[in-house]
Amino acid sequence: GPFVSGQTEEFMFGDQLKKIEQIYELRGSVLDEPDRQVKHLSLQECIQRALAHNLDIKIGGYDPVIRLSDVIAAEAAFDAVLFGSVQYDLTDRPNIDSGFTTGTDDQNGNDRPLRFPTDPFIINHDYNYSLGLRKLLPTGASIQLAQRMRRYRDMVNEDDIYRNPYYEMGVQLQVQQPLLRDFGIDVNQASILASRNNYRISRQQFHQQVIEILTQVETNYWRLFFARQRVKIFADLVDRANESLLKIEQRKNYDGKSQVLSRVLAVIKKAEASRISARNTVLQQQNLLLDLLNDPEFPLDKPLEVITTDRPATTSFEIDPVRAVDTALRLRPEILIQELRLDTAGLALGVADNQRLPRLDLVYRQEATGAGDAYYDSWDQQWQYNTVNHLFGLSLEYPFGNRAAEAAFRRARSQQEQQKLELQNVRESVVTDVNITCDKLTHSFTEINYRLEAMGADQGEIDNYRAIQQVESQNAFQPQFINLRLNADERLANSQISALQIMIEYNLAIMDAHRAQGILLRYNNIKLAELGPSGMQD
Repeated sequence: GPFVSGQTEEFMFGDQLKKIEQIYELRGSVLDEPDRQVKHLSLQECIQRALAHNLDIKIGGYDPVIRLSDVIAAEAAFDAVLFGSVQYDLTDRPNIDSGFTTGTDDQNGNDRPLRFPTDPFIINHDYNYSLGLRKLLPTGASIQLAQRMRRYRDMVNEDDIYRNPYYEMGVQLQVQQPLLRDFGIDVNQASILASRNNYRISRQQFHQQVIEILTQVETNYWRLFFARQRVKIFADLVDRANESLLKIEQRKNYDGKSQVLSRVLAVIKKAEASRISARNTVLQQQNLLLDLLNDPEFPLDKPLEVITTDRPATTSFEIDPVRAVDTALRLRPEILIQELRLDTAGLALGVADNQRLPRLDLVYRQEATGAGDAYYDSWDQQWQYNTVNHLFGLSLEYPFGNRAAEAAFRRARSQQEQQKLELQNVRESVVTDVNITCDKLTHSFTEINYRLEAMGADQGEIDNYRAIQQVESQNAFQPQFINLRLNADERLANSQISALQIMIEYNLAIMDAHRAQGILLRYNNIKLAELGPSGMQD
């Protein structure tokens, strides 16, 4: 990868880093509520719990499964189909072509000639059975093989018909191959390829969602760490101010320095207010973190205190911006998603271009038949292959103007151009993101040293004031001295907060640099499945 872990730079900070570590509150409670159950969590534990329990990740995990169903449905278009039918036809109609017989009728003593139809009605039973297989081929051809049987029986003239009942069987093979529209493997498999692209897009989107969740987890973890340290810093400020208050109260009857009490009390009240505000921030960040974990072991409806056990990294990381950009262009999910969308648009354009062609289909049908007084006779006769029917044909279809197909082609071509521009836009956004994160990583690490030096200077001033107060010199209780001491206490607290804040920002910049390159999951030793069903490469 583009990151090269450099030598530790802790020596750059000297004793300043050790001094800032003194304010770390890694395992102690800062909420001071006995009813709260204390839970210790490392960053790695938070990541593992989020992967196992986060509801957004669980919900998003269903999307690839749903898209995979679309792939199977598209592939199923080429599955063989077993079809069959059964029909019973009862015919009962007058026979207008029947012959007549003559006779006479005696009416009032007179004979009148009459004619009677010999077969006035046709009544017969016709049974039709068929069973076959039908399959679509990748070239667009459809092939069908069917076996049919007909049983015919005349219910009136049973003695007159040569074969009654009459059995007819036939095995039929039919092939219909498009020659223009719908011809070709690319056209007929376009829906399958598009569905596979959608499946891969859903997996990359899930990949992207996991990255976003883990980014939020790590961000909230370090912000919770920072909020907890702020509580400790303001508590220390209160303690230092109370040291001055105690000294003043011990000597106010001797030195008459009660006029500085208001200043000391103001600092104490202000620090207490800041501590309460920082404590509220701890609760907010803790809730945000637990909401991301969705861990049943850490229910939001129970009083908890999460103690962060990790401390910010202080190791230098060097990054090559050129290699980082190259890595991001190869691995960022946004780019992979857009490339798949562009490929899908190309498939749609190819299909739309093909649909502009006329429909010209070649049809061939062959049928071997047999007939007999019994079904087994007709069955045997059809396989003798003596009575065979053949059909060759062409069918042509072309709509005047062909406007629908032309409009669909223009739309598909415009959509492809749109996706090309969108890919260019995403690439430029990714490059900008990588450049920003690289600059932030470099500058934040450089800033740490200056922040720690400033904190060290403020700490040295506080130590000097403490030394003076230890000997209880007259100058130590002058109003100017007390104000200087209180100002130094406040500056130290601010310096500590600034130093911690830039260290947190540096750690977030490390995480963000990995995210920008698309290697955050690799950085956290997380691997998603690379192969889907049917061997589809992701």
